[in-house]
Amino acid sequence: GAKTSGKFEKCKVTGLHNLFMQLCGIKSANEMSVFPNFEGIISDTNLVFTIEKRLFIAKSNRLVEPKDIAHGVELYCVEDNKVYFIKTKKINDKINKNSLYSYNISNGAIRLCKTVFSY
Repeated sequence: GAKTSGKFEKCKVTGLHNLFMQLCGIKSANEMSVFPNFEGIISDTNLVFTIEKRLFIAKSNRLVEPKDIAHGVELYCVEDNKVYFIKTKKINDKINKNSLYSYNISNGAIRLCKTVFSY
């Protein structure tokens, strides 16, 4: 919720229904016996979450269909109306290519921010 005087305030999270429906859909489509792992962040009125390395964004305070942003990624952070995520690609047995991207919530633009190779 909003931060005022060092204290957190209540916020409306009707949009968690959006997350739950995605979890149910993926569980059903993949014939899973348990719900898939997920993680997420609520920033302002945006609910940003990943399920099975798929990045989604929805409104935290409304019932709307979540937008599927990217696949094969990990959520990094949400800051200043941007969602940052990392996509890792295995180059060979020893080298990984880690690319940090930003997604602009306002206009939907995805930009490559940084690429790091790790051993």
